Amino acid sequence: MKRRVVELLFGFVLLGLSACHGDDYHYPDLLTEVVEADTDSNSQFCTVRTDNQIEYRIVNQLTFEDGRRDSTYRARCRFVVTDDGAAEVMSLQLLISPHPVFPSHFTNGLKTDPVKLTSIWMGGNYINLRVGVMTKSERPHRLHFVKGEPCTTATGGKCVDIQLYHDSNGDSEAYTQEAYLSCPLSSLDLAAGDSIYFSVHTYDGIKTFGFAR
Repeated sequence: MKRRVVELLFGFVLLGLSACHGDDYHYPDLLTEVVEADTDSNSQFCTVRTDNQIEYRIVNQLTFEDGRRDSTYRARCRFVVTDDGAAEVMSLQLLISPHPVFPSHFTNGLKTDPVKLTSIWMGGNYINLRVGVMTKSERPHRLHFVKGEPCTTATGGKCVDIQLYHDSNGDSEAYTQEAYLSCPLSSLDLAAGDSIYFSVHTYDGIKTFGFAR
């Protein structure tokens, strides 16, 4: 199964569908989850899977031009659960979700321009972030995740440092653009009890958050 790597800010796609019903229609609960969204051989989204490993079959047609077949995307999904346990998707926002790389990946050096950090949390096999990026949309920003060499804790466990890479590319700071990011942990070879320390350069300084597997 292929995973698309998205490195550019504003590289997400927002897909939305709407429907009209009579005044007496009872609207089911609208759920908002960060999910893994799978495409089939026709590049159409066919399932969404929550971080609690609940999988829903998508009942409505949902595609986009750059979609790849038989692939998995990280996305923020708004959907309702149908009577037969499937998902009717109202919107699907693809997230920036590249696998973390070593600093040597960046030929122009490590960039950590500040962001506004709204929230950070672990969900499933990911660390998720909601950030605000100051921009004027003059130049494209680049966001990625940078990993350090693994280390060993005093108790013999493994620990890994990750930091948010942000290259504002000299863009002016005129207004705040919200972005969601999701850092995959699957390539870090972590076991239960291992630790992750995630650092973000904010306008209030560098903030570091610890997570345990």
